[in-house]
Amino acid sequence: MGAYSLMYRAIANKEVDVIADYSTDSGISKLNLIILEDNKEFFPDYSAAYAIDMDTLKSTPQSYPYLKSSAAR
Repeated sequence: MGAYSLMYRAIANKEVDVIADYSTDSGISKLNLIILEDNKEFFPDYSAAYAIDMDTLKSTPQSYPYLKSSAAR
């Protein structure tokens, strides 16, 4: 069993009061959780990044413009 499933089970069963999660995780809405503000900046900024294998990029070069434009947002 993965750590995330244990974490969600623990909060759903009220074994813990707070969990550290990604703000985009679907478990937040599924369990009706509230995202707390990190006003002390305890957690570092999490910026997602695309990563693609060069062989995949070479075999599908048409994907590059879409990845590049999505990453620029």
